[in-house]
Amino acid sequence: AKGGIVMSGFLSPPKVYRDLILRSEKNVHLKEFDSPFPQENRRILAACNVSSRYEQRTDQMLQRCAAYIQSISDANQGNMGVFFTSYQLMNTILAHLDVDRTMIVEERKTRRDEVMDKLTKSSHNALFGVMGGKFSEGMDYPDNLLKCVVTVGLPYATWSVYQQALINYFDYQFPGNGRDYAYLTPAIFRLVQACGRVHRSAQDKGCIVMLDERVTQPNVKYLLPGYYQKEMKMIRSALECEEQILEFWDSH
Repeated sequence: AKGGIVMSGFLSPPKVYRDLILRSEKNVHLKEFDSPFPQENRRILAACNVSSRYEQRTDQMLQRCAAYIQSISDANQGNMGVFFTSYQLMNTILAHLDVDRTMIVEERKTRRDEVMDKLTKSSHNALFGVMGGKFSEGMDYPDNLLKCVVTVGLPYATWSVYQQALINYFDYQFPGNGRDYAYLTPAIFRLVQACGRVHRSAQDKGCIVMLDERVTQPNVKYLLPGYYQKEMKMIRSALECEEQILEFWDSH
């Protein structure tokens, strides 16, 4: 073949994937398009006063995250999914939660068909899982089964000797970009994959809430899809988050 088209619902920013996949700027044309789904069918929120950084995981921070999830649960219409960076963080925050919903908590033995059956039979469920897991990637939720997705934290890979070696390798291949390419980009990919569980068709409506202040910072935000960057509203409290979601559903 003399040419090819490489496309996906999420290859952002295109330059990163050009470097990683094609390894060349020669004869490569990049183009990024906005989401084909109607903007009025979604609301994208980012909390700027919570973080999953290990050194900031105080009891106060965990309770703040739980308060956000509680408010979102109260305001949202329909099933919701909440995806964390790890099972440990999920279970720690769940200890602070008491949502008025049927709670479906992902475990290693949890079966997809059983979860889909529960989501189909009732619209008052809260699904709790992890980013990069079986319910946040490669899992389709047809007919707007999820009306809201909440992500808690940034799903970085666990730090290890291998991870440092990978960063060093990419830094050698793409000077100055090792951390972004080997550490940050995969985390953003897992984050956006989880967020994408809400809108599976142009008719689907719902809210996306990212609970980590780092997604509002320029060095992370630029890796998000273009329409996320343009539409994302910063929120500073659980109450403001609840008001935003209520306002969204009042208009639908």
